Amino acid sequence: MLAQLLNLAIASRDQASAAKAFEQLAKPSEDKYAPWQMATTGEFLDALERRGSGLEELQANASAGLKKALGKLGGLLDYARKTAETAAASEGDRLLAIQLLGRGPASQPEDVLRLGEILRPQFSAPVQQAALDRLKQINNPQVGETLLAGWKNYGPSLRTEVLSALLSRLEWVRDLLGAIQSGRIAAAEVSPVHQQRLLRHSEEKIRQQAGKLFAARNPDRQKLIENYAVVNHLTGNAERGAALYRQNCLACHQLKGEGNSVGPDLGTVADKPVETLLVAILDPNQAFETRYINYTAVTKSGRELSGIIAAETPNSITLRNTGGADEVILRSDLKELTSSKLSLMPEGLETILKPQDMTDLIAYIRSK
Repeated sequence: MLAQLLNLAIASRDQASAAKAFEQLAKPSEDKYAPWQMATTGEFLDALERRGSGLEELQANASAGLKKALGKLGGLLDYARKTAETAAASEGDRLLAIQLLGRGPASQPEDVLRLGEILRPQFSAPVQQAALDRLKQINNPQVGETLLAGWKNYGPSLRTEVLSALLSRLEWVRDLLGAIQSGRIAAAEVSPVHQQRLLRHSEEKIRQQAGKLFAARNPDRQKLIENYAVVNHLTGNAERGAALYRQNCLACHQLKGEGNSVGPDLGTVADKPVETLLVAILDPNQAFETRYINYTAVTKSGRELSGIIAAETPNSITLRNTGGADEVILRSDLKELTSSKLSLMPEGLETILKPQDMTDLIAYIRSK
């Protein structure tokens, strides 16, 4: 209600009434602010931004009385910054506090960095999402770099959201492509959906750069795949292929009712062209689903665990290792979570699977 009254007062240029409302809104109780004060301030500032305005413009056109009242909001905004970063704060208070970050131009650079820190995996998923939602609303060139700085620490769900955010502003798109070109982000870490958005971007330069980046291949791996093209002319033995599957693939892949569900079920690729299968086996980092990126988690107790992120909840992640075993880790127990930029599937299978072996394995994958 107070937010609506404030908006009406501002819209009708009733600065005296607005000043009184701000005095009430910005008044602390024993150096603390109630959740309703943060919520109301957030609602008012959201409405202000929807009209293309903000605190800076409001202060510039305010009377002396309104400027004085607006100045008192500084205490509330500082309180929100502390609350957003304090581990002891409740999730509800944190969510309200996050909505107030990045509102004033003077403190915006610092708040962008604060919000970037809140994207760390130690924070709950709702808190991470609130920080990302707030960053998306801040039209500041620093945001793109801040989002990219934490990339290796993001889980699959957050990465999807971050990519969508980066694609929402042209300057952030340029930051993303620059990160891919420099190797900070592997091209394969960008989902096919987001790759297509870049390849179809309205800016021709973006389309051209994206086309070059997503077409690039490891030249050594590409030559290896070309050497293995001979499998098209060999005859495969599915029985021998079954033995090779059990020796080399069963730990991570299901097929015909056997194996572990770590990587994709090989039955789903049985109808793919030989070239596609060779790329998947010999150059696994060239193109893979982002959900199969390998992560390493270090807990506060010093344990180090590795695997794909099989599941995420607001307060935990589940890592699945190459044997198919799951490990649930509370976000509050995480010291560090980083991605390798690589598929969980290793390179180097050519040292085990010669062209005839590859032919036999593919024959088994395709057998009914």
